[in-house]
Order: sequence, then C-alpha cells, then structure tokens
Amino acid sequence: MRYGSANFGITGVDWQQRVNFERMRTYRLERAREMMKKAGLGAMLCLYDENVRYITGTLTPGWNRLKPGLRYALLCGDGQPVLFEQGDIGAQVERHAPWIPPENIRYSYA
Repeated sequence: MRYGSANFGITGVDWQQRVNFERMRTYRLERAREMMKKAGLGAMLCLYDENVRYITGTLTPGWNRLKPGLRYALLCGDGQPVLFEQGDIGAQVERHAPWIPPENIRYSYA
C-alpha cells in the first residue's frame, strides 16, 4: 500500500472518498432486479433478514433476526421495495433510512 492512499473504513469522513453507501444501495437493488428478470420473476418476497437488508439497506434489532417472516420486503418489478416491519421499528426505519419512501414502510402483522 502506498503512503497516502485512501483508507476504506466503515466510518464516513468529509475529507476522504470512502464507501459510497448510496451507490452500494443502488447497485444492490439493480442487481436484485436483474436476477429477478433473469429468473422470469415479476416480484420477489424476501423473508430472511440478509435478503431484506440487501434490497432495502435497513438493519433490524438482534431479537428480530434469524426469525424469517417477522420482517420482510416485497420487490415488484422496477418499483421500490416495500418493507414490512414489526411495531415501532417502522418508525425508526422512517427516521434513519430516508432512501425508503414513508409510504413503502408498512406494519408486519406476523
């Protein structure tokens, strides 16, 4: 590694170009759509946390992980993902994930 090269850490700083999270979220969503088209799917319902995180860029509390179906996301064609969350977690997602339109955050009644 040469002196002065960029450090790609997980913390954001204003004086270095590090991980471009917006670009990463866009790439993941586009890739998911490509795979759907390749498989001939018009929609995809993601029940596992890893898949929900991949297409929405959201994180859930630890107690909600490893329990498929407590939170889930629906991706239809070229639309934006619709995220179904447990209780008040949806309000937290709305506050912390401005890339998801508020109308696409719904309650999961699982």
